Amino acid sequence: IRGRYGYCASCGWRNTAEFQKVALERIRGQLVKGDLSPSDAVKQSVSEFDSAARDYVDQIISLVPMKESRKNQLERLLFHNLDKFDGLLKGCFDIDLLKGMSTDRDFVRKMFFRRHVYEHDGCVATQRYVEESGDSAIEKGDLIRETVENTNKLIGCLNRMMSTFEG
Repeated sequence: IRGRYGYCASCGWRNTAEFQKVALERIRGQLVKGDLSPSDAVKQSVSEFDSAARDYVDQIISLVPMKESRKNQLERLLFHNLDKFDGLLKGCFDIDLLKGMSTDRDFVRKMFFRRHVYEHDGCVATQRYVEESGDSAIEKGDLIRETVENTNKLIGCLNRMMSTFEG
């Protein structure tokens, strides 16, 4: 295998979802041991999901005939923007990554926004975060302190989403 992910040309099985589960369990283990902060675990977990989702979409692009504009749209897709990628995958391919997760959708969306704050804003809530995340407990300028519980829940949700993508 060149790179991270591979598949069997004979049966079509991909190792992407399994690879993500292993990576997320490694992150969870580091979190539990105290070797990784909850905010860093959120960043790494969403990054793992983004990478795995990109692999699946790259395969879709290579296997499904589509107009050039659709292909370009998918190639530019960012998988840490939950609303955009969920809508595009549902509309184009009838893939519902949040299938059966109606109660967790808002949580996952909030955590994806938090990942952005942790990655780019030094863990300090921006106006965009306040307006778009749905997190009514945080105000602009607040330092967001992540919890181990939220991080564990996010890891479980990401694994469920990837299992849906795989299925």
